[in-house]
Amino acid sequence: MHAIALSLLAALSGSALAAASAPLEARAPPKHLLRWVCTGIDSDDIPDVCNNMCYATNCKGNPIELYWDKPDTTTQGQRSRKAGCGGVNKCDTTKPSPDQQCDEYPFKSTRTADTVSASYSRCVPRLQNNYQGQALRQFYNSQGSFDEDGLGGKEGAFSISFGNVGGIRYCGTRPNCANDGHEFTQGGLAKRSGEASNGGRLATGGWYRLSNNETMHAPGGANVGDIVHTPKPINRTLSAQYAQNHVYDPDQGLEQYEYMQHNMYTEQATVLGPA
Repeated sequence: MHAIALSLLAALSGSALAAASAPLEARAPPKHLLRWVCTGIDSDDIPDVCNNMCYATNCKGNPIELYWDKPDTTTQGQRSRKAGCGGVNKCDTTKPSPDQQCDEYPFKSTRTADTVSASYSRCVPRLQNNYQGQALRQFYNSQGSFDEDGLGGKEGAFSISFGNVGGIRYCGTRPNCANDGHEFTQGGLAKRSGEASNGGRLATGGWYRLSNNETMHAPGGANVGDIVHTPKPINRTLSAQYAQNHVYDPDQGLEQYEYMQHNMYTEQATVLGPA
């Protein structure tokens, strides 16, 4: 009996050693998500810009993972026109307001715009469009708020996500995907074909808890440990002044927002799990 017990102990010890020496399964590197806060009481809210991003992703199936390829001005212009923007600012002559600009998705700064069958655009207040532009500029080049963070000036992939989307038509897990008359593509008003067939509503993505006690909606999903970057202004009054006074040049890229970079920081958090 004693010999049997020793043999059993040796076998168990061998199994434990084998398990301990077995290589650990490699985990995928964390995904980086750029989180856009859509609504609230802050002057940097971008509900109209969020509506356009959400319409393209939630309702039309455009990718939420984008790839910045450092495009030249000519390429960016071609991508803008694909979304119905570029050249003369159509938003200066349409009904909404002469204080509006044409916002496109996928961003003209990403090669993802070349891979989709259609890009989408919406006339949005210039404050919102300028705010988004300066945030992208800094994220791509790891400047200002994204010092030692972001893409570091190198071509690379990132995903988009959203915060505080309450009341925004095309955002969230149950968006109303019927075109409200303000979503366009290169051929004009975006057609209703391809939108959700279940009464104009479509379930997509999920909500996640973050380590900063906030929540995030990620249309493409997220994993525990993914890194979330939320751009925020240091001085909201100054940020609003920059956005209001900036004269947008559709023939320039994001470098036109260079002078704004000192007034922004990023709040970084990690995904804890489903909300």
